[in-house]
Amino acid sequence: LILVIILFSCEELEEQTTPLSGIFYVFEGWNEFMNKDYERAKELFSATLLADQNSETNYYDYAYAGLGWTAIYKANINPGIENRILRENLRSEAINHFNSAELGIQIRLDSSNMNQLDSLLYANIIAGKIFNTSYLAIDKAMEFYSDGSDDLVWLDALNYSQLVISESDLLLEVFSDYNFEYDESINIEDIRIVRAQSFIRLGDFASAVNEIEFINSLDCNLSQISIIECLHSSSLKP
Repeated sequence: LILVIILFSCEELEEQTTPLSGIFYVFEGWNEFMNKDYERAKELFSATLLADQNSETNYYDYAYAGLGWTAIYKANINPGIENRILRENLRSEAINHFNSAELGIQIRLDSSNMNQLDSLLYANIIAGKIFNTSYLAIDKAMEFYSDGSDDLVWLDALNYSQLVISESDLLLEVFSDYNFEYDESINIEDIRIVRAQSFIRLGDFASAVNEIEFINSLDCNLSQISIIECLHSSSLKP
């Protein structure tokens, strides 16, 4: 009887100390993200990469998507000139994370092995890249106007703006009703806003006006105010 008790106790201990699947840390990471504890969210998403080592099934793409969005939001809560380098580093991190996530989801796409969660992941990766690239375009445009009008800097702003358009074309085609489930204030209209901003930088005002027509939250009379004034009235968050 004592031997049986010892054996069952050992099995129970082994079950409790076995590392959890990476998807557990992904879910917990998003919980902390929604609680605005971005440092803890980063730790949990990163834990997925360790938990799924040597596992036949891994959730690296889910973790990298979470890390990308966390970097974006951390950049947003550190405004000011004194935090410029920190924001630039976080934006760079976000790019790398989303690129890594995209490599993972591409494997699922190529194998036609996509479930509903995978589809949400795919949409979040694309949307994250759009918002992050839009901010890079804005930063370059601000640098152009404040630091001597360097033509190469403006070219960077235009290239980023064009990338926003191409990435968002894909999102609108596949996920036309996109909503970011981890921040209820973010939806497809925010994508339309960054598209309109990008079109303006590219000098395509007709396309910018066309985007405005799809944004119900903007009630602008373009016969009385300019499209730029209309966009300034938006409350874009990410």
